[in-house]
Amino acid sequence: MTLSNKAIRYGVLLIVVLALFGCGSSDPVKDEFIDYISNQIPKFAKLESDIVDTFDSVTGENYDNDERVDKVLDETVLPKCRELLNVIVDDISVNTPVMIKLHGLYIEAYDRFFDGYALLRVAIEKGDAEIVSKANEKFSMGRKLQRQWLTGINELKKKYGIAID
Repeated sequence: MTLSNKAIRYGVLLIVVLALFGCGSSDPVKDEFIDYISNQIPKFAKLESDIVDTFDSVTGENYDNDERVDKVLDETVLPKCRELLNVIVDDISVNTPVMIKLHGLYIEAYDRFFDGYALLRVAIEKGDAEIVSKANEKFSMGRKLQRQWLTGINELKKKYGIAID
């Protein structure tokens, strides 16, 4: 094989390799975001839904008494919150700064919700309305962080033209 044939082969090989690996045309944030909404969120979405549904089943219009709320918090909501926090901290993998920040909002939100549920349990045990107020502040902050997370999700969907709901 002559030098020119080798050069042509290496040139073709280089073009094939660059085409296969995208020559940097792939956006790592977009790729990670698509994985996040397609594969990562489903790992914790059902668990989050179960927590909310369980808590709602004993509060608001469904409220009967403090003992029932305390039992559900102790036996179901708080253990599921711990499980959710473990999943979103240990099982969700994000690497780009944008996605680390976005997922961090979700972690912070559920940390606040966990604190709120725990404080509500203490408030029920002590019969202390002031502690209920502190729990409600935690819930409010958790909802605020969750809205920021959803806003970030929607902004990235818009930026990348992704129509997944």
